[in-house]
Amino acid sequence: MYINPDLYIFEGLTSDEVNYFALMCEPMDFNAGAIVLREGDESDGRAYFIEEGEAEVIQNGKILTLLKVGDIFGEIALITNDPRSASIRAKSNLQALALHRNDFLMLAKKSGRFPEIQKEVFRRIRENFSK
Repeated sequence: MYINPDLYIFEGLTSDEVNYFALMCEPMDFNAGAIVLREGDESDGRAYFIEEGEAEVIQNGKILTLLKVGDIFGEIALITNDPRSASIRAKSNLQALALHRNDFLMLAKKSGRFPEIQKEVFRRIRENFSK
């Protein structure tokens, strides 16, 4: 299992802390065309890291961007219980690692960076959806 340590949500964490996240993740596989997350659905408290394959971010029926290996999606669920803000569709067979909010919050709060991480998650979401 591998998680990209350069993702913004891991800034300021040690490599041991990032490796801990990888150990806490649940591997998941999705077939090409599968809807991984559906816009408006209740959050399951998990974010997903793409290990293999590609996925499309879709909002209001419009494809916003393409996610690739090393990217993350669903990260709003790491800090809130808000409904899913976009759909994610596997463009190809997709292997992902699912990280649960409770595991993320434990280390993010321990690092003392939770307020900065929370602010950055929301900034990036706004930026992505304003394109």
